Amino acid sequence: IEGLQCYPDLESIEQVPELVVIIVPAKIVSVVMQQCVKVGTRAVIIITAGFKEVGKEGRELEEQIVQIARQAGIRIIGPNCLGVIAPANNLNASFGGALPAAGATGYLSQSGALLAAILDMANANGIGFSKLVSIGNKADVDELDIIKALGEDLDTKVIAGYLESITDGNAFVSQAERISNNKPILLMKSGGTAAGAKAASSHTGSLAGSETAYECVFERAGIIRCDSIKEQFDYAQAFANQPLPAGPRVVNIIIEPLRTHTKACNNLAAV
Repeated sequence: IEGLQCYPDLESIEQVPELVVIIVPAKIVSVVMQQCVKVGTRAVIIITAGFKEVGKEGRELEEQIVQIARQAGIRIIGPNCLGVIAPANNLNASFGGALPAAGATGYLSQSGALLAAILDMANANGIGFSKLVSIGNKADVDELDIIKALGEDLDTKVIAGYLESITDGNAFVSQAERISNNKPILLMKSGGTAAGAKAASSHTGSLAGSETAYECVFERAGIIRCDSIKEQFDYAQAFANQPLPAGPRVVNIIIEPLRTHTKACNNLAAV
């Protein structure tokens, strides 16, 4: 098709695929997963929706593919996600549009739609990324897995993201606290209101949890919580283009007019 070699199924491919991106209807995703087991693929992205976010039948389908994956040692990103993008590697394993520029910010999102909007904004403003990962329903790989991977990624200086829920709060705090000492973590979190929690549940089947609990988690882990994409982009660009402070004794003073500015500097010198 369009000059590209195509195959009727995975078993017809001469080499073992390192990564399989699944976009078939939800009811036959398990069939493709069984093919992945047969050929020896160990990494799968499931873009298809129609799983636990739609109710009992979808939840059963999701549990079925997870069981297949775990028995074969396959890792899954998704289902119900946008996919994965790595600009520096020229990888676009998603249904997104043009690749963004390569940059130093790694981004994870539980919402594929939000990640698509972020891609549009980034391309319009020349903002680059190291990796972009949409985790969707988090049937297997979750936010902790991605944050750990970005924490170890040499191309990533800043970690940013959007979450609707956190799978394991204690493990998340432990890892995020360690990583944020070297790489800033900037997160947006939805579900802060009753309407937001309901939207999160219907969107990716997530339980939003207590807003107070998330505030405590973020503070303890050293995570900067952002209230908008613009705020998050501003933070990310600043951190990506400047070295981290060597210690806590750093102050920025931006005051006008000059007379007030001078007075503030004199007061600071007396501290």
